[in-house]
Amino acid sequence: MNRALKSELQLETESNLSPDTDASADRDANANLKEAQMNPLVCPLCGEANGCSYAAGAPHSECWCNQAVFPEGVFDRIPTEQRRKSCICQTCLVEFKARG
Repeated sequence: MNRALKSELQLETESNLSPDTDASADRDANANLKEAQMNPLVCPLCGEANGCSYAAGAPHSECWCNQAVFPEGVFDRIPTEQRRKSCICQTCLVEFKARG
């Protein structure tokens, strides 16, 4: 195939691609997931609201975690890049304790 025709076909193919292609959708989904995981109001383990009143702007003394006991190893489940960026939720803490 000659170079001009190849370039023409490549341009046509690229112009027919919409931002909603599978690859683009996957990248968007991954970006959204990563953003959600780094949100200080979202549990890094389950992706649900973590109930952190401190992250929501209230004094730390009002947060549920002040009355909670966090066993050794509970924070090891949080991916390294997310540690100390958002709190786990009560549900994940209770489930961790139940597994012993």
